[in-house]
Amino acid sequence: MSFVARDAGQLIASIRFWPIPDAPQSRLLGPLVVHRAYQRCGVGTALAAAGICAAEAADVARIFVVGSPEL
Repeated sequence: MSFVARDAGQLIASIRFWPIPDAPQSRLLGPLVVHRAYQRCGVGTALAAAGICAAEAADVARIFVVGSPEL
């Protein structure tokens, strides 16, 4: 599963949920990226929340975050 956010047609954020082999009810979350100009505006939070809701609707029980918090 992947989701994007756009502003005036321009891609400003993206999130991806990856399936885990042998764990059909689990996903890896990452990367979550937000254009620098839109960071700290709630775009990433909203995109993550929408993705998590969609994952729950698809009967995903566990989500594991991967990536670097410094980036």
